Amino acid sequence: MDVCQVLVQTGVPNRRWMRIIHENDKTSLVQEERSDFSEPLDRLMRGLLEKPPESLKQVIGTINKTPTLASIFVGGGGDSSRDQASIVWWATNILGGQFIQAYFAQAPSTIFSEPVFELVFQRLIRDIESSTRTVHNLNPLINTRLINSERIDVAPGLVIRRLTDDELEEWLNDYLNEPVFSDISGMRVFDICQMNCAIDVTYDLRKHENWESPKDLLSSVTDILTTLRILTDQNVHIAFTKQISDSFFHSSAGRSPSIPHRPIGAVANIEASINQSVIDLWNRIHSLPNGSPMKLALKRWDMVSERFDEYDKLIDYWIAFESLFASDSSQEVTYRASLRIAALIGNTSEEKVQLYKDLRESYKLRSEVVHGSVPKNKKNAYLLVDKTRSYLRRALLKLLSSGQAFDPAAMEIELLSQYKG
Repeated sequence: MDVCQVLVQTGVPNRRWMRIIHENDKTSLVQEERSDFSEPLDRLMRGLLEKPPESLKQVIGTINKTPTLASIFVGGGGDSSRDQASIVWWATNILGGQFIQAYFAQAPSTIFSEPVFELVFQRLIRDIESSTRTVHNLNPLINTRLINSERIDVAPGLVIRRLTDDELEEWLNDYLNEPVFSDISGMRVFDICQMNCAIDVTYDLRKHENWESPKDLLSSVTDILTTLRILTDQNVHIAFTKQISDSFFHSSAGRSPSIPHRPIGAVANIEASINQSVIDLWNRIHSLPNGSPMKLALKRWDMVSERFDEYDKLIDYWIAFESLFASDSSQEVTYRASLRIAALIGNTSEEKVQLYKDLRESYKLRSEVVHGSVPKNKKNAYLLVDKTRSYLRRALLKLLSSGQAFDPAAMEIELLSQYKG
């Protein structure tokens, strides 16, 4: 209540705020004015440190007399710190600053709201009593859209979910008020407005534990990207990563820098009908052993999403093919790989013959590129690169969906056995 009275006396400036309106598959921006509490609250916090009011002094005194509260102050080594300067700083910035910030995030008005105060106060009590804190690693996706569903629960603590307009507007208005949001300055307003969903990872840390993601977190998120790229055959990218905590003691670890410019293409639409396919494929990819031929092939598939040059993509496709189909052969790679791939993904004898011919031509093009030759007919060369991509994707999906051990050498014997008299 005292803070609200101070803000009424000193005044709260307005800031431009751009609202995002989604209507009839169209996105528009509407400008309005909103109260900007950032500067007045910063000024207020400096004043609390320089000249703490009586109420804050009482809080500090209570902390000094209460071992349970004093134990909240934990240093890097885990020992409680009763240093008076630390307690004053903590009481001012956490009990004072974070609490006030949380209050005005819920009630952005200088008119005191007792229900909002009580809600934030109860949250603070739970935070003090708890030994852990819940953390979110939020990874907004570019060029990806959930259709007819709000979320996909991939695994415990691992969700693909829709972004709210409030989240998008926060990032958009931070972006428009640089340098506050300079860490994603490489993005465009369009990118932010069109973001639809994110990979949201939730996990618990001890209350005073440093910001450190679980070891499996990065691979879990990477495997979701791989899954979406294969299922949709589109380029899916993470815009940035934002760490968020529900704790007053560790409110946020900020954002990672945004990605450099990436090739986009058509939007990866994830229909509700393939939600289970996303879960199943992610589980298969995530369970692959490190260093396996499939893991290497998938890594090359992901690298293609960052390539602009078609011939660089072709080289990656063939590295993936060779790891899967010709790792046992140092001779006649083009023959063996082409034969085995055709045998795996071809449905009829005629299709297998055509696949074999296309793959031989593709490998020939790959060899020309590697040795510095420039194809004369770019249109035909690019069509062949697209075919190679399609064949690799079919092979990856078939191998992943089978869930069985894959022996490329046995494929030749099986293929030849079909022609026994």
